[in-house]
Amino acid sequence: NYRTITDIRLLNVRMTKEWAGQLKKDGYLGKTFNNYVAGLSAMFGVVALDLGLVNPFGSIKRASLKGVTAHRKPFTLEEVISIYGACATDMVVGPIIILALNTGMRRADCALLKWVDVNLAEGFINVTAQKTDEKMDMPILTKLREVLEKQPRAGEYVFPEIAGLFNSKTNNTNHITLRLKKILKVAGIDYDERNDEFISPIKRLRKASISGMHAMKTTFVTIALDAGVPVSTVKKIVGNQVVEIVLKNYYRPAREQIANK
Repeated sequence: NYRTITDIRLLNVRMTKEWAGQLKKDGYLGKTFNNYVAGLSAMFGVVALDLGLVNPFGSIKRASLKGVTAHRKPFTLEEVISIYGACATDMVVGPIIILALNTGMRRADCALLKWVDVNLAEGFINVTAQKTDEKMDMPILTKLREVLEKQPRAGEYVFPEIAGLFNSKTNNTNHITLRLKKILKVAGIDYDERNDEFISPIKRLRKASISGMHAMKTTFVTIALDAGVPVSTVKKIVGNQVVEIVLKNYYRPAREQIANK
């Protein structure tokens, strides 16, 4: 609306508030709205300070983060079995996918798992989640034990090549997602097609990731609940929030299962 303005000194609060109001009318997700505002506020803030001006974006109130959440859809047991087989085609990323499916750990926690946190003798992994700072105590299930026992102890990290991507100065973490897509394709699962199942009436900066590494966590929770593991126990492993999301949005046990429990 103000294409003739080419000098920051002519940009005022009225204009920026009008722009912010239009974003809200266009239906952008709260997080997306905040990303736009925060980015422009930071950029203009530096310039405004140098020129002795008031930051025109500084008075815009951030939006509520409530909105349509893209919950990660769990994989079915049949899909998990296919993914296990496909993981054998990638000896770098395949093992951490199996780790995620067997523990519900986040991508970073899987990638940066250290041998000091793995107790094969007692059959447990004890780590502190990087994102939540929660302590997790997870049993080493049979499939995961097979993976861990094959890993060479070549340093402090269980998966040194993946840990190198996370510890690098450049952001290489998306490399895991690209290889995950290939593994899922081998398993007969189309990553992008599955993501397209999530249709949001709210605009986003990027397409929601339904089938990424976080989907392994909801899958772990679903299978654990199906196997009869108490909800309280599952919450201790992965935290309350994820379990509540699965129970609310995905967990639909058959009547026979409910009767047996």
